[in-house]
Amino acid sequence: MLIFVIKMKYLKSITFIFWLTGGLCPGFAQNIYPETVLAKYLAVKEQIAQNQLFLNAFQFQPGRLASPQWADYHRSEKYWFRGVSGSRFQLSLVEVIIDSGFVHQDIAFFYDEDERLAYLIEKQNDPALPYRELRIFFEGQTILRLEEDQAIINSSTIFYQKRLARLREMGQFLLEKFKDYQQYARP
Repeated sequence: MLIFVIKMKYLKSITFIFWLTGGLCPGFAQNIYPETVLAKYLAVKEQIAQNQLFLNAFQFQPGRLASPQWADYHRSEKYWFRGVSGSRFQLSLVEVIIDSGFVHQDIAFFYDEDERLAYLIEKQNDPALPYRELRIFFEGQTILRLEEDQAIINSSTIFYQKRLARLREMGQFLLEKFKDYQQYARP
């Protein structure tokens, strides 16, 4: 009986070690990456608060003048970046704010050290969309985790595939726009 109890305790500790290292919990290793990306995102937000990053901002319709074509439309883009060497800059964060009538949308695109999209957060109040906050963690072209209003969800539905494709294209477009503006930077 004593040998059986010792073996069971030994097996439980091995099971715990496997679980801790990700052997029995395959999602454990994937959960580490989003948490490190989130920590880097918060570190960049802290650097912004301490004025340690450069800012390039654009505004469309800053006075929010109503016109027949745009009906109270306002858009602003803020590019937060750091100088790497000479006239070379590294993009860290792009914040896009869109106000259109009663719909308000905040989108933040966080780029890693290789200027690949790593994290995206969208906050909005559009009644046509089923969520208020959407968080997406990327690793290269792969979506690691998709959170809707702080709940992890499946991204395989048609709605999310189209929405994610549009947001990813927008992030890539903003990165290319930043790289185009680099040629006008002063050394």
